[in-house]
Amino acid sequence: MVGMSERRCFLLVSLGVVVILAAAVWRAAFHPFDHENEPVGITMTGTRTVVPPENPSSLEGYIELGQSEAARLRYAEAITALTKAIELDPGRSDTYLERANVYRETGTLDRAVADCNCALQLDLDNVQALTLRGKVRSATGDQDGALADFSDAIELAPDDPSLYRIRATHYRRIGDHSAAIDDLTRVIELDHDSGPGYYLRGGEHVLLEDYPAAAADFREAAAADPDHCWYHVRLAEVYTLMGEHSDAIDEWTEFIALGANETFGRTQRACALCRAERYDEADRDIQLTLAEAPNYAPALLLHAWLAAHRGQEDQARADLTRITTTCTDEPYGNAAREATALLDAQKVDQWEVPADK
Repeated sequence: MVGMSERRCFLLVSLGVVVILAAAVWRAAFHPFDHENEPVGITMTGTRTVVPPENPSSLEGYIELGQSEAARLRYAEAITALTKAIELDPGRSDTYLERANVYRETGTLDRAVADCNCALQLDLDNVQALTLRGKVRSATGDQDGALADFSDAIELAPDDPSLYRIRATHYRRIGDHSAAIDDLTRVIELDHDSGPGYYLRGGEHVLLEDYPAAAADFREAAAADPDHCWYHVRLAEVYTLMGEHSDAIDEWTEFIALGANETFGRTQRACALCRAERYDEADRDIQLTLAEAPNYAPALLLHAWLAAHRGQEDQARADLTRITTTCTDEPYGNAAREATALLDAQKVDQWEVPADK
């Protein structure tokens, strides 16, 4: 017989299924290792394909149907199926967690929290439910509650590096970068040769303007996974902030060799070359880029800068005009107009090497 607490839990979250109007938003976030936005404990992560059951009249059938519909982004149907599963057995915490994830995807955060509460009422030590509730609480603005949930989850599973990554992401969100660094240090200790751990910790050092520590972490990340092109990007950016332009050039060269985005890479290397006053090499990179992408605004802006500093004002103005007439990216249009104003005022010496917008 179902206990009274379970009946109250069931009644709380099973008053009816709403029509879901919003599709899920694709998350990328600040960067490729944001673990706070991953679904928790369900099959929506894409790690396996869920096949709809032939006869979803059983408990397991409704659960599998709910998983299948969620994987297809058919959230209203997924909620309907999972609600039927809960009706058949209100005492399973995992089913509430499945439905909580779907509610989270639809933005129905109060119902997601309610389902997490039910899962925890049935299983106080449910790490997945604590983690999911923390993420939902964070999304609702309850940052203290979120932090408490993440910390409770870590107490239950102190050797799980993913939980420290999640809490570090939360610390970053609320601006406690030192605490984020501590958690990411624990990630690195638990997950040896952790490129993502070093990468994330390096990002926190950047936010604290500790550039040597950031560079050290990005170097470790690149050593752990030398084919990960964005490790080289962050390292090049930090070297630029440190004024180590030759090292930045080397990292952009590594990025280009990996073939991820040669147009972007060559332009950024040309910027570094200009900062190192290696203008002929910079010009070659710019010419190669513009031969393939004649209206690429970052390369045009840098070409204009180089022309102006070589006394080639007509060429500089032509480049800037091309940006304002062909580029729809407003930051570059504004930069071109500002540069033109400096040319008009004959203040070329105040025009710094353009940074990526």
